Amino acid sequence: MEFSISLQMTLYLVKLGGSRITDKGGEMKVDRPSLKSLAQQIREWWDVRGDDALILVHGAGSFGHSGAKRMGVVGGDRMGRVIGSEDLPGIAQVHREVRELHMEVLKSLTDLGLPAYSHPPYPSATWEGEPKPGRSLNITHLKLTESALRGLIPVTMGDLIEDPVLAYSVVSGDHLIRAAAEEALKKGYAVKIIFVMSERGIRNENGNYIKKMNPDEAEKLLISLTNLVLEDEKRVADVTGGIFLKLSVGIHLSKKGVEVVYTDGEDGALLKELKGRSERASRII
Repeated sequence: MEFSISLQMTLYLVKLGGSRITDKGGEMKVDRPSLKSLAQQIREWWDVRGDDALILVHGAGSFGHSGAKRMGVVGGDRMGRVIGSEDLPGIAQVHREVRELHMEVLKSLTDLGLPAYSHPPYPSATWEGEPKPGRSLNITHLKLTESALRGLIPVTMGDLIEDPVLAYSVVSGDHLIRAAAEEALKKGYAVKIIFVMSERGIRNENGNYIKKMNPDEAEKLLISLTNLVLEDEKRVADVTGGIFLKLSVGIHLSKKGVEVVYTDGEDGALLKELKGRSERASRII
């Protein structure tokens, strides 16, 4: 079978945040109305997308987070404790919980006739080098871009993967977004990133939503918010909605010419961003 691939197409990378598609106040509880709304917006865009393609990533939300936290498993981009054999039953449990949410996401898409196809990060994705911010994540064998260009919607998710230093660590959806974008950019494709979160955008130090920033402005905001964390962790958590990694990824990719959008997807905002732009969003451009 042959596929026609155009370098004029745009590859959309959409991250459905765990806080947006699950109820973090309840253990392993899917926010079905939110998931259904987002899936329907993707369905409506799919019919008019032309040559454009989509990679979908989702977070874990109330699935797996508490278990990983109890065991002390950290993200692969920072140093943590080495996971031992006594932790393996817990690792398996977290992995199963994340898979349950993954199947819910896939079902929400395939029930609408969308060609959503599972691309779990374990065992294909691998960390390289030492645990530190910006650590390299190899997703060559995950084949996200190849699948998207064949007309499928590859769906991957935050999960636990093997780590050459820590034995096991977390690869978040944000890590996967960065790696997938870099892979597509190397192949010459235009990329747009859309983070769908519980917040309608990024807030500044005063708690007000920001419409647009350039990379330098976003970097200054990240530094300012980081300083606020040291002064008052509770306050900044209320202000940012846990935006630090997403903002760091956005800054990194925007410096490569990628438009990075942050929205809650409400009122058709995801559909509008897939088609063009929504007012219900913050963007780094």
